[in-house]
Amino acid sequence: MDKYSSRRVIREAVNLGSDYATQIFRGFVDSFLNPPSATLDQWRLVKLEMLENGYFEEEFSERRAEFSRQGLAQDELSTHYGFLAAASEELVDLTLREGLKVRFCPINSLGYCISGVHLCVHGDVCLQEAALETGDDGEQIVLVAFKFMFGRTRRVTPVTPKDMAIIAPSPGFNCHIPDVRPGRTDSLSDQYLRSLAYLYEFENSFYHPVPRPRQCSPLAALYLRRRRGSGVPPKPPQFLPTASRFPSAAVTASLASSLSSRPPSIPSMPPPAVMMSMSGLISAASTQAQTAAVMSQQPMLRLAP
Repeated sequence: MDKYSSRRVIREAVNLGSDYATQIFRGFVDSFLNPPSATLDQWRLVKLEMLENGYFEEEFSERRAEFSRQGLAQDELSTHYGFLAAASEELVDLTLREGLKVRFCPINSLGYCISGVHLCVHGDVCLQEAALETGDDGEQIVLVAFKFMFGRTRRVTPVTPKDMAIIAPSPGFNCHIPDVRPGRTDSLSDQYLRSLAYLYEFENSFYHPVPRPRQCSPLAALYLRRRRGSGVPPKPPQFLPTASRFPSAAVTASLASSLSSRPPSIPSMPPPAVMMSMSGLISAASTQAQTAAVMSQQPMLRLAP
């Protein structure tokens, strides 16, 4: 039994009117780049699943303490929401069990995909990009919500596949962000590219990247369904009068306790070979031959300027 499966893991649907669901949805809406009505008029939340893994929580707290000892400013220690679109239930489960890990994938915009992970910081942009990519109008989109810390950030110029170059993680920093902020008048593709954050962590002084940056931890899965032409305007989200943007430890513990009497509804593990698409995670076959082929065609690695 490995360290991920040795702790109790909970994945359970929660009442949409609960404190936990309300605060997660509030964080989702607060993250929007565009006016909320542009998304809430088109999409509705139909289910929210609580994701809890005690091991990730401990490591997240340890990483925050390390950042504090290193003298990082308060805004560098602040907790933010990040999002990725999951293409299947199995991938939601995999993210819960193993966290967001580095792996071969097409997205190398702010850093090399096998050295760090990308998140989208604007939930509406992530949702719209996923909907555009799947092309399934009226179908359901699942977003996995994470909490993360930027740490020390470095602004870099994003690269595209045609550049045939990738950006190496920057020693002395914990995150790359785009050098241009996203704007409401940008195209969706530019909004998505400029809404990304690239997180990484080095294992030791030799700058070996770790498989899963501890400054990022999964929180919940949001199931959103496109509204059909009902002609009825949606009700605005009702938020609790609280200063916290994240479910408190007491709220999470209480919810976990109420669910502990039931066996966790976690399906069997999916195949380990998983890759991430521009809008999130997609399953893919991965063999040694494929890996060798990918490695033989890797573009030039360059350092961030």
